[in-house]
Amino acid sequence: MKKIILLVFLIISSHQLFAQESVYYVILTSQKLKGEYYTEDGIYRNKMKKASEAQKTPSIFFDLVSPDRKIHETFYHPDYDIKKLKAFRAKRTLGFDGRIISPEEISISPEEIMDIKEVPLSFLDTVTLIDLDKEFPTMTYESAKARLEPLRGKKIYVIDRNDIKGKKATLIGVEYITARPCVLPAELLDY
Repeated sequence: MKKIILLVFLIISSHQLFAQESVYYVILTSQKLKGEYYTEDGIYRNKMKKASEAQKTPSIFFDLVSPDRKIHETFYHPDYDIKKLKAFRAKRTLGFDGRIISPEEISISPEEIMDIKEVPLSFLDTVTLIDLDKEFPTMTYESAKARLEPLRGKKIYVIDRNDIKGKKATLIGVEYITARPCVLPAELLDY
């Protein structure tokens, strides 16, 4: 009986440990882009002017940029409307038998559900934070890739220190994407 209880305890503990490691928390202090292009080192927050047909609100980008070090890494928050996203994907998907797939048949992974939520500031004391304000200034291109690439495909929340109000912090669900080869034109961004 003791062995069974111990086994159940170990299974539950390992499941909780795995669940904790599957969510990453990145904390940073963003700034607004000055001008049309990234000319200075910094962590920038940009918001698209328009939402795509599968989104509730326009996309948010957190760009880590250093022109001299050739770093341009991006965290992306698309704010999908799950019902619209399924319909959008269904229009572009055919089943194995060539038939058009209905939105109900489209599955959305947990990593694609990128919510924005408020938590008590004390929550930040209970999780491991990747503090890019401390790490980014000394990163090389290679170390930035090595540090951030393991986050690809994982559940990530960005905490922008600009969004901490009183005793509340805002968690923004994002995905890590390698930066686009070109900079978004200023006319697409909502400053």
